[in-house]
Amino acid sequence: MADLQAQFDALKIKTTKAGADALEFSAGFDAAKSRKFFLRLDARANFLYLAIVDLPKLDAKDPKWCDRARVILKLNYGLALSKLEWDESGGELRLSRSVGTEKGIAKDDLTAMIQDLLASVEAVEARLAAN
Repeated sequence: MADLQAQFDALKIKTTKAGADALEFSAGFDAAKSRKFFLRLDARANFLYLAIVDLPKLDAKDPKWCDRARVILKLNYGLALSKLEWDESGGELRLSRSVGTEKGIAKDDLTAMIQDLLASVEAVEARLAAN
């Protein structure tokens, strides 16, 4: 986790601890459009999980739930590297990406993951807002 924190420091991204192996931070292409991220590093399983966690909630009791769920399924099908996740209990919607860390994770790889999620989330939100 110390190596990962050093990479965030080099990127000038301030993080906060969200557990023993987890961090939270905000990042964006534009400071005005900064997004909230959650990162978990599982050293035993050798993977890193990164998610944007400030997407609009999707309540299963919403009358438009089926239409929105269909949009999420279509979006998920078209996402090459990331995926949408939905937690029914609280309605939380996340856009996430995971990678193996057997050989570590380079700063460029971390930057690419963040940029991929930021680019994808704009398309996701535009499609969700249209329905």
